[in-house]
Amino acid sequence: MKLRANENVKIVVSEPWDFNSPEGDNIFTGVIIDQTNSSLGEAYLMKVSSTFQVNGISVSNVVVVPRGNNPKAVNVYYIPDDLLPRFSDIKTITEKLRFIIVGTIA
Repeated sequence: MKLRANENVKIVVSEPWDFNSPEGDNIFTGVIIDQTNSSLGEAYLMKVSSTFQVNGISVSNVVVVPRGNNPKAVNVYYIPDDLLPRFSDIKTITEKLRFIIVGTIA
């Protein structure tokens, strides 16, 4: 998976199975605003197009990382707004990210 800054991305959500956003059931979109490397592989900071709720969290930014060998499969992590300036040094904030979604880049 190779994404670029300013690239628009659509993610089809497979878990949680009952996910919905203002954009519809089991989908959300956003734009890649930064990229770095992490212990999880390449990591992408994505600003979501429409803030959504999951697990009681209001989500406006996420970190997207590859999942397994499928180049389009991703794990999505919630990143609190106050940690956005530290994204480029992701190893210092990895423990503060919260796994929220399994999906596929459409």
